[in-house]
Amino acid sequence: MARSDGTVLKTLDRESLWQIQTPQTFQANVIKEAYDKATEDGFIGTDDASLVERLGVNVHILPGSYTNIKITTQEDLMLAHLFLQMKILTTQDQGGRRGDR
Repeated sequence: MARSDGTVLKTLDRESLWQIQTPQTFQANVIKEAYDKATEDGFIGTDDASLVERLGVNVHILPGSYTNIKITTQEDLMLAHLFLQMKILTTQDQGGRRGDR
């Protein structure tokens, strides 16, 4: 944890930390209620999960992939292209063709 000026307050135990990815998915009625409640209360959350948590609904974490990236910059696009090329090469090395997987 750190202050807004970057000063470290405490080093957290990494065993309990998770890196969260998008997209986050929720049942339509739950996410709509979460956004309606946040709007009503003037609450600005950090992500969809933070809004759903405010309703008292359990949010579950599932394993993901480091290659599941959000593309918002030119560098992200280049990285995504690299991941795709790596996937193609791996598939070819395993004897498959592009459309096989």
